[in-house]
Parts: sequence; C-alpha cells; structure tokens
Amino acid sequence: MKKFEVAKKISKEIISNSRSWNKEIIDKYLLKYDEKRIIESMVIIHLQNNTPRDLTVEVSNMYNCIVGCRFCASGSLKESTSLLLAKDYLSQVEICLEKSKKNPIDYPNFYISFARIGEPSIAKIEIAK
Repeated sequence: MKKFEVAKKISKEIISNSRSWNKEIIDKYLLKYDEKRIIESMVIIHLQNNTPRDLTVEVSNMYNCIVGCRFCASGSLKESTSLLLAKDYLSQVEICLEKSKKNPIDYPNFYISFARIGEPSIAKIEIAK
C-alpha cells in the first residue's frame, strides 16, 4: 500500500446552521501523490452544541478530473486523470486518522466520504473493493 506523505495541513472551524450540527472542525491534508502531484483528504468532526456527532474522513478518488467543470481548477489541469486504487483510499484514511490523532471508536458515528473531485461513480469498482 502506498504511504502518502503530508505536504501541508490546513485546519479551520466553521459555524454552521445545519439541522444536525452547528460546528465543523476540519483538518485538510494535502498529500503527495507522486513527485509533482498532490491529492486532498480531510478529517471532519461535526458537533452539535460542542458535542461530537460524527467523524468523517473524506478521500480523493482521483487525481485531476474528467468532468471538466468550468468553475473547478482540477478540471482545467492539462495533466491526465489518474483514478486512485482501493489501496490508495485505505492509505488516505490511515494517514488522516494517524495525523489528526482521531480514533473512530471515540465518536457516535464514523463515515468515509468519496465526495472529492470528479464523479465517484466512475471509480465504482475500486470503491467497491
């Protein structure tokens, strides 16, 4: 399994008006995919009145994107799209939990989200693995 290296960590808190939570704590990790490319993964904690509701690790399903939305920088990259492998998803989850020092058993709910650049369904075989 490929071990990603953290190139940068960006942390922030967001106050929200969701029905389920009113605050998010986000640690975004920019991970070195190879010598010149970066992918993005996040650890998100949703809180309601400072009580944790869930822990979510959001992983990239690809580098670059085939959708090509005009508003998205990833879609305008000239480099080729690379679909990540199932083992890359696991590596992202592993490094995000390790670097954030979060343990899923400490939260009422734990989720893994594939809502990153591109359409996750195009990588459905790897996600299913």
